[in-house]
Amino acid sequence: GDEMPCYVACDPSNNVPLGEKIIKEGYCKGMTVMEVLDKANCFLAYKHGCQSQDELTSYLDCVNLINENGADAVSCQETNVPTPLIPTPQPTAADVPTCPPNANLVLEFDFENSDITINNLGGYCGGDATLGTSCGEGIAQVIRYENIGVYDEKSITLVISNTSYYEPLSSSSPCSGQSNTNGYCNNGIYGKLGQVNLRNKQVVELRFSFVFTGTNIEAQLSEWDLTFLDINTGKCTCTSTSNQCSVCNGCPTKKPQARQTLEIASDIIDAGPFLDEDTTVCESSNSGELKFWATRYASGNNHPSDPHNLTQVQQEETVGFRFKDRSYIDVTFGLVEGNTAYGRNFEFAGKSNLAPCG
Repeated sequence: GDEMPCYVACDPSNNVPLGEKIIKEGYCKGMTVMEVLDKANCFLAYKHGCQSQDELTSYLDCVNLINENGADAVSCQETNVPTPLIPTPQPTAADVPTCPPNANLVLEFDFENSDITINNLGGYCGGDATLGTSCGEGIAQVIRYENIGVYDEKSITLVISNTSYYEPLSSSSPCSGQSNTNGYCNNGIYGKLGQVNLRNKQVVELRFSFVFTGTNIEAQLSEWDLTFLDINTGKCTCTSTSNQCSVCNGCPTKKPQARQTLEIASDIIDAGPFLDEDTTVCESSNSGELKFWATRYASGNNHPSDPHNLTQVQQEETVGFRFKDRSYIDVTFGLVEGNTAYGRNFEFAGKSNLAPCG
């Protein structure tokens, strides 16, 4: 039958370590076995710059060939490939993990079952908040998600505060449920997600910080994800973008776009951004800041509520990040253009199915 892609020795004697053997055919042709394993492990660990899902799949196919053929593949026809000048350690194919060994250490956050004891971001009483108890004058101007997870066998709490001016869409008082017009009443929880409202044409920097539940003692978490979902526009879909995503081509200039944006410092990210291969989120960078711009018009039928059960369309409007040894991060939310009589909701979660090894 057809000869399968395989590994060949670097000299006629085949007397070389497996790590120095060369891939004969296919996606990894010309690479050494060790080079393939290094690449695969880089992708599996989600190191910055190793996030392409297409390449990950291709390198995992190559790893599967190592596991299937191993050292027996030396019987394949040889190729004249120079022996590497610096020998690399010999890998053991059976030891190649499907996911990195520390994958299960990435913390899980449970917004759905957390307890919001304060919902007073910027001094606005959010959904289900009680004036004088969990919001209002004299109450900390934060959203406090108690018991959102467990770290080091202790319960942890997520505290969201604004570090810049915050203006959500106005709402009725007291709050009466959640809808696109209910403004700050949407602050809190939506399904299995956290949620914060912002008025159109506004920008706010939010701090996501972790403390041990029942205290204000910071909890420096070893490895954790934050995922931002439903990043879309309020009126029309961009046919293309220009000027580092800032210009949304194809949308009439007089038509309010209400484009959601997200900005974060690149040097605090341990891995990511996690984006679907067909993402509709445009990414730009400037002076150490990564910025993500919506390009697709929002459809009410595609509103996510569970980060581990995203549809394809929902994945395309999602971006995630992994952080390490941090107790807090700062993220900037923005709404480009739009009618100021309206606002948009920004939604977030911990891990999602965009990071399967999480």
